[in-house]
Amino acid sequence: TVVVDIPLDELTCVKEDGVYLYESAPHFKRIEFLAGSCCQLCDEDPECLIAMEDKRDCFLAGANTFNSSEVGLLKTERELNLFSAYWMNTEEKRGSFCGRCSCDGDTIDCRGYNLLLPPRSFSPPSTSPGFVPRVLDLRENPNLFLLGRGALVSLSGSLEEIWLPRGIKHIAQESLLDLPKLKAVYFEGVNSENGKRDVPLNAILDKSDAYGDICCSRGDRLEIGAQTLSFCHMQVDAPGIDAVYNDHLQYIGAKVNFAIYPDAGFLSEASESPQKCAEYCQIFDDCNYFGYDQRLPNAQHSCFLLA
Repeated sequence: TVVVDIPLDELTCVKEDGVYLYESAPHFKRIEFLAGSCCQLCDEDPECLIAMEDKRDCFLAGANTFNSSEVGLLKTERELNLFSAYWMNTEEKRGSFCGRCSCDGDTIDCRGYNLLLPPRSFSPPSTSPGFVPRVLDLRENPNLFLLGRGALVSLSGSLEEIWLPRGIKHIAQESLLDLPKLKAVYFEGVNSENGKRDVPLNAILDKSDAYGDICCSRGDRLEIGAQTLSFCHMQVDAPGIDAVYNDHLQYIGAKVNFAIYPDAGFLSEASESPQKCAEYCQIFDDCNYFGYDQRLPNAQHSCFLLA
């Protein structure tokens, strides 16, 4: 099999690694049994800008319904294997910087335009053919949660300064590496609830900032002018790491909510090991205990979720 890497600017949608879009969030429209077709479905839906899949279903969302608070980081092996997040990468969906925003002086001013994603392309406005953007201001777009891979490549020739909105949750390191002239990155204001500067879940500017997940440790560092942006190195949780295992015991009288076998389709992963059975027990609210039957080496192993 020959695998061909398609350049980012030719992709209809981009898969963004590490981002977890909560599938239960009310802004998602769920399309059952069409995981694997999310990009096509989102492209065909006139409102869709963001998509997520879980190997079974596809979930679509647009700018008018999306809530950036329903965003996290993938942090377990199960999540990494199960969920994929995508964002649309066509000009029809994202528009152009000077078409969606105001271009004047040396600044692209996108404040208050209800953006979910940055615009895609750049060409100078017809009224200012010599316009060269050095500043991009994305503040006052509370649902603009993602600066994805290649999102700003159309500004790579001149951009020196970025202002990011308060709702930003994830910055792809590649998005900033695309900007060789970048000198500064700023974040919008201070959170009124805790008095701290809002920063993304996966990146911090100084030692007083905190990553958005306790599983993050300091990873790659990117020097931007006088600033240093440190990216999250996710310490992935192993399945079932927080469960207690008692060999050769059986819970008498426990109610079996689910019995999961290798041929169970969507849930069959739980039958592969006691650890994965424990992970699925953690997922279901009404599971208090679990049992794993592997007594016969050549027989199918089974996972039982118990109440």
